[in-house]
Amino acid sequence: MRGHRRPLAPGSGWALDLDAVEAAIRPETRVVSVNFPNNPTGALIPAADLARLAAMCEERGIHLFSDEVYRGLELDPARTLPQAADLSPTALSLNVTSKSLGLPGLRIGWIACRDRELRSRLERAKHYTTICNSAPSEVLARVAIKARDRILERNRGIIAANLPRFEAFFAEFGDLFEWRVPDGGCVAFPATSGATASRRSAPGWSSGPACCCCPRASTGRSSRTRPPTGSGSAWAAPTPSPH
Repeated sequence: MRGHRRPLAPGSGWALDLDAVEAAIRPETRVVSVNFPNNPTGALIPAADLARLAAMCEERGIHLFSDEVYRGLELDPARTLPQAADLSPTALSLNVTSKSLGLPGLRIGWIACRDRELRSRLERAKHYTTICNSAPSEVLARVAIKARDRILERNRGIIAANLPRFEAFFAEFGDLFEWRVPDGGCVAFPATSGATASRRSAPGWSSGPACCCCPRASTGRSSRTRPPTGSGSAWAAPTPSPH
């Protein structure tokens, strides 16, 4: 199976070029996959663009698979995108407890889909690979989802409190980095001046156990690094020792 990747463009604020997506669709295309708020750029697209993408896929009999694990952590809650599954009967929305809710230990996630036949196929595949979820995790996930608004408000507050620190850092080292405040989520994707700057700056970032920086030099993408803008339960990934 061959796929066509359409990267977000940093020069346009990580905008998604829907015309390019449409041009990449082939007769054999079965799925278009998107992720907003985007990881790692923190980008959001307008709700009208998501609706257009959902309609584009539905008209062609294509499933739109929408990774929405950072939904609810928008800098401006008014920009929260609708769930793709609410926009089209052929769309799927993926979410988990580990990201925006900050509860990775529960290991619970779900897919929302209005296509009963497809949902049944996904259920059979899930049962083939996993006998069952942890019963205590299911109970705790239910509690968390019921308290979703309160948890998300707290986690957005953590991110909002951390953003000025990042802005101050990148302002101080403006000769090394290009910084754009993320629209949502708890990671960002600043550009460095190259591999040398990435390696030189990385050791100085980890000044405490709640900080993690990930230079991309080791993956061949050294012009960008990926620091978290959240901490505590607002950032799900474990934070390694600065040493």
